[in-house]
Amino acid sequence: MSLVRVSAAAEPSRGNTEERRRYITPTRLARDINQIFEVEITPKTLQRWRARKKGPAFFKIGRSIRYYVRDVERWVEAQRHNGTSVLAEATHAEK
Repeated sequence: MSLVRVSAAAEPSRGNTEERRRYITPTRLARDINQIFEVEITPKTLQRWRARKKGPAFFKIGRSIRYYVRDVERWVEAQRHNGTSVLAEATHAEK
């Protein structure tokens, strides 16, 4: 399931929804990740990840934080693992 589809379904129709769906807030991102993956991610967790340069790329304009949906989807795909051992990670990287 795409983050875009979840965000679009949850957002009421107001004007150009396609354009608005390109960027999402930390609150919406946390909610969508929780809904899709059944995990507990909070906006505070996203804040900690930003401070540690971990997590998806983001924009900061003034005090506002926004995530580009495509960047989030790429980041989610990069989290895919074949196993938990170092050997499994090395094998996955070679493919």
